[in-house]
Amino acid sequence: MTVFDELSPDRRAVLQLLLDQGRGYEELAAMLRIERPAVRARALDALSRLAAAAGAPELDREQAEGVGDYLLGQQSASERAATRELLSTSPPARAWAWTVAGELLAGGVREDALPEIPADVAEVDEARDALDARRDAQRRHRGRSKIAAVLIAAAALAVAALVIVLISTGGGSGDGGPSATTATTAATTRTAPLGVLAQADMTSPGGRASATVQVVRQGGALAMLFHGTGIPRHGERSVYAIWLTGAAGPRRLGFVRDQAKADGTLDFVGALPEPLTLARYGHVLMTRETTPDPSRPGTVVLSGPLVRPAAHSAS
Repeated sequence: MTVFDELSPDRRAVLQLLLDQGRGYEELAAMLRIERPAVRARALDALSRLAAAAGAPELDREQAEGVGDYLLGQQSASERAATRELLSTSPPARAWAWTVAGELLAGGVREDALPEIPADVAEVDEARDALDARRDAQRRHRGRSKIAAVLIAAAALAVAALVIVLISTGGGSGDGGPSATTATTAATTRTAPLGVLAQADMTSPGGRASATVQVVRQGGALAMLFHGTGIPRHGERSVYAIWLTGAAGPRRLGFVRDQAKADGTLDFVGALPEPLTLARYGHVLMTRETTPDPSRPGTVVLSGPLVRPAAHSAS
């Protein structure tokens, strides 16, 4: 369960109406037959609860309310300019905004419903470095296409050292659970052409970490190729999980139990459960989980839109 899910139903509803449906405080006040200040107070209280539960830096009330109004799209042009100035000059305010945005995304809010969060010069440089790293990763993936067959065959057999994702249950998406991969299927993948079904460029809420993900099929094997940079260690009492989110709801693909290297890189190939209909999902998440069988995404570490190069679906 995410921090967002732990909010009271009325607070969740207000945030969803403001963000997913683009409503305003005035409009909601008329719908709910309450005063505008009451709607605003309920929405900002919900954001404050998300920030506190996720360990965001403390801000004074005026700053937190201003950043909250900004995230919810409830400011005038001059107010937005003032808030963007605050976010561009105040690391605590930026961290607060990124933390709350991450929890909103984990709760199912659309990424395009949230405004841009300005970064300072150093963070822009880090983001550019992350983008360069993603591009390098993409070039490496293209250059390693000939050896990808060996990696995917290893993923199908689940015996190679590079297979560090344990794909378990797929969650409550209705696509079905994982199926066993037979030796015959694995043998087929060694000679079948490699097909890229979808790709995602993922970034962390603060832009310090990034990853390139490809969903590929070779023969009868469906797998995920992951290359990440700047990935923090997940800790002794937690584990990373990979999710798909979209109209079908969240679907957990599996866990990443290995730690990133000392330089922050993390590479793995993971066999994916089938059937898996990619058209039902729009985003990929990597989350930090502290329970053995989460039904919804935890704290978001990385996220990115899932792009299908053609009308593919894996089923």
